[in-house]
Amino acid sequence: YNYFGAAYKTQETVRAEIDLLWTNTPGGIPGNDDAGTLSAWYVFAALGLYPAIPTRADLVLSSPVFPYAVVHLNTGRQLMISAPQASVANKYIRSLTVNGKATTKAWIPAAMISSGGRLGFQLGSNPDSVWGSGPGDVPPQATKPQTVRGSDLTVPAGTQFSGPVATVLDEDTAAEALSATIDWGDGSRSTGTVTGTGGDYSVLGQHTYRRAGRYPVTITVSDPGGITVTSAAAVATVSPR
Repeated sequence: YNYFGAAYKTQETVRAEIDLLWTNTPGGIPGNDDAGTLSAWYVFAALGLYPAIPTRADLVLSSPVFPYAVVHLNTGRQLMISAPQASVANKYIRSLTVNGKATTKAWIPAAMISSGGRLGFQLGSNPDSVWGSGPGDVPPQATKPQTVRGSDLTVPAGTQFSGPVATVLDEDTAAEALSATIDWGDGSRSTGTVTGTGGDYSVLGQHTYRRAGRYPVTITVSDPGGITVTSAAAVATVSPR
């Protein structure tokens, strides 16, 4: 559900699985533990975290069972999880802070698995259909944007260029969740705007070249998990004024 902007349903479903399928009896594990696989699932679920994508270390969020937990990482650092209202009834995320900063993202990046940090959950008994529902809140799915292709451009020196500088094909990530940086080849960089729908996007940028010449333009696109792809150099042909 986190991938469809309905994070509260993930919180509801995971907690139902914990409560209904796991019991304090000899048959309390739902099936063969398979060298700890089911036990590991329970630990992740109780912490409110889960590595949903096999090729990535990002963690998708549900709601913690415990008011406080500390995960000791193999880097020597700690991932501290606070959810003071956690209870059987309070299973819905009302708000979240990551290292003290408020966020509505329904996942945390892979970097926190090595660097550690602090997750501060505020939980309640009523579902919040808004938290985690924005296009930028959805967890990353693909390992990288599929294709980033630069577009050649022609512009007179001293005249501002404004328009598309690259195309991006990425069916797994919304345009709003992608970020772009443009290296204009003359020592200048700026932030591009990713627009479009359906996985077929354009990167728009603005720049003014001061001198005539040919400049290599490269565009770097990053997804929410920090995976980046840089285009092969396009050419900006700048004519004299």
